[in-house]
Amino acid sequence: MRLVSIAIFFLLSNLSCTASSVHNDSREPFFDQTVALVAEVKEFGRTISIEPSEALRKTSLAKPTNSILWLWFQKLGTLALQTPIDIRTSVTFLEPKGQVPLNQLYHFGEYSVYLRQADEFGDSISVITPDFVKESVLRKVELVLHEDLHDDKNFALIWEYEESLVNAIGLLATIDFFNAKGDENNAQQALQLLEERRRVSRDISALTLDAVKLFRLFNLENARKNVFDRLSSYPTYKRYYENDLNDLETIMAHSSDKNFAKMLALEAKISHDFVYYRYFDRIVKLREKIGSLKTLVEELKQVNKRIGKFDVTAWYIESGPFQSYGDIVDKYLVELEKKYEDCLR
Repeated sequence: MRLVSIAIFFLLSNLSCTASSVHNDSREPFFDQTVALVAEVKEFGRTISIEPSEALRKTSLAKPTNSILWLWFQKLGTLALQTPIDIRTSVTFLEPKGQVPLNQLYHFGEYSVYLRQADEFGDSISVITPDFVKESVLRKVELVLHEDLHDDKNFALIWEYEESLVNAIGLLATIDFFNAKGDENNAQQALQLLEERRRVSRDISALTLDAVKLFRLFNLENARKNVFDRLSSYPTYKRYYENDLNDLETIMAHSSDKNFAKMLALEAKISHDFVYYRYFDRIVKLREKIGSLKTLVEELKQVNKRIGKFDVTAWYIESGPFQSYGDIVDKYLVELEKKYEDCLR
């Protein structure tokens, strides 16, 4: 059994603990186009076996806006590759993220930390906000499909493996949506994003191998510095790594060290990103073999049956059940790859 402990406190400035009021915006037409787009995307999802969820169906005119703060902690000098991230938790606020400003982070202990805030997530309490309306069409379409995929009707896996599948499928579905609409501009942008994320997937696979070796070779301080420096060898992933640290850098702005937040997040951020991109390139290659995205989605959803029902507590506390869980997913992907490789012969 792995036991972890951490002392960490947040100060949230100007935060009201009462339920937020419904967004006071009488300009209902402001939302109309986005509401129609969301409905269209969800209907398209059905055609490729992505069952729609209740997330992002209502607007902030009709329901209060909620936001989530996610936090990931990973012990310094370690990466969560074959084990769960040491600590993963979240806090739901009855306010949009813009009204929950993070002020300071007091961090003690031997853990790196990564955090992220968002108004969009896979739950019926997630609504269409003015900020969501202002997002690009590509971003809106991908978010809707991604969050729908998280619904238990589609995938009911533990986060460490569900996210690994959903991240790739969501973008592939986004490309198909624009192709179906004949929207060549957005389809091309989504394809470019797909290729970029494939590079990120390959980068992080190589980086994690490098990092494991470095953590074994050097003392903690030198190993962490070497891993951080190694990011420069993977420029595509390095850009993603740095761009995703805005929330953490905001609350660590008091530090005179410009790399303080980037170093603070090191193990937690790499472990987090490994989850998102673990299977990304493999799933895209599998789509290329299969051809039909609907068939790919239906095949991948069968992993729910392979997993069956497990003791969730055991998954996270004991390394054995978690490793077995990962082995089942990996083995199933290998079976699919072989099945469709044989079909091509």
